[in-house]
Amino acid sequence: MIALVAASLAATAALAVAVSPAFGCSQGSHCYGTVRWLSSPDYYGGVAALQVARLEQSNTPTVDTGDFANQEMWVGTNGSGGGAYWVEDGMSRGYPQSAGAGIYWFWADNRPCCGYFEHDFIVTIRTSTTYNAKINFIGNNSWNVYRDGNLLSPGTSTSNPAPSNFLESGLEATNTNAHVNGTGAALQKRSAGGSSWSYGWSGANPYYISPAFSQWTASPTDYKDTMNPNTASLLAHTPHTVTSTLAGPPDPVALIIEAARLNGEASPSTIRTIATTRAAAFAAVGSGADDVPQTPTELVVAHGAFTGFEAKVPPGAPAPRGRVLYLLVDSGSGVVTDWGISNVDPQIQAVHH
Repeated sequence: MIALVAASLAATAALAVAVSPAFGCSQGSHCYGTVRWLSSPDYYGGVAALQVARLEQSNTPTVDTGDFANQEMWVGTNGSGGGAYWVEDGMSRGYPQSAGAGIYWFWADNRPCCGYFEHDFIVTIRTSTTYNAKINFIGNNSWNVYRDGNLLSPGTSTSNPAPSNFLESGLEATNTNAHVNGTGAALQKRSAGGSSWSYGWSGANPYYISPAFSQWTASPTDYKDTMNPNTASLLAHTPHTVTSTLAGPPDPVALIIEAARLNGEASPSTIRTIATTRAAAFAAVGSGADDVPQTPTELVVAHGAFTGFEAKVPPGAPAPRGRVLYLLVDSGSGVVTDWGISNVDPQIQAVHH
């Protein structure tokens, strides 16, 4: 009997999920509810069918607070099994977009050469609707990023070697009072040797930090994640941040000063704004690719000691750090389309729009 009990306890321990204790979520300490596969075999892509019934970055989702909440997928790069380098793809609400933008699509990467770089798409993302996120290695140290089978534009992570040794999908939030009710389904991975895709992340386990939660609904392909899914949001309070807006062009210098503050630098220096194109700005920060639009853009650059508290990062990954912070602001709408932290100082000539 004792032996049977011991064996039962051992089996239970083997199935237990390592869950961090509840301590609250903040911009400096994100919360997660994911399924994660660390130290996986060599893979070259991932797919997740993502859906949210609710995605609110705080108790006051119509107010700019510097918070965000995501439902997304990460694919590791550069042989990193613990999250140092990656490409990610999914939906978000909150920073760097204004609260009025609602849910938007994004992808981002963190690369050995050039740091963190995020790209936001202000498109209609509906609740209770499935969106397929796909990240696929295409050779030449590059990965293509898709939504619903369509290559995004921009949609290529360059200078980012294979293979992937971790896959992860689920929610990420920066505020204890965020509200998320999400799912991921039909998880796939791509093995080496061409287009060999297969269903199931058989080495993945649920991982969550309270008040977030995650669990398999059909292991190893389908999961759900939640965070305060049924509690009501509060009335709006006075906003205290300056973020991008759909109402018209904001002051790019004010935007980057606020971005610097949110990313750990209260006194950024040598701020400059360059009128250019999105494609030229990508090339200047080491991310040039053929699929980057030639749209008129303001590249805003600041210097200092930045820690990427606002970066969308996988659990356990260190916040990106660098001495250069940059924003790409669409010249027509004033929307922040891209932002990054790096040690690469963009050198670029202004162009006349």
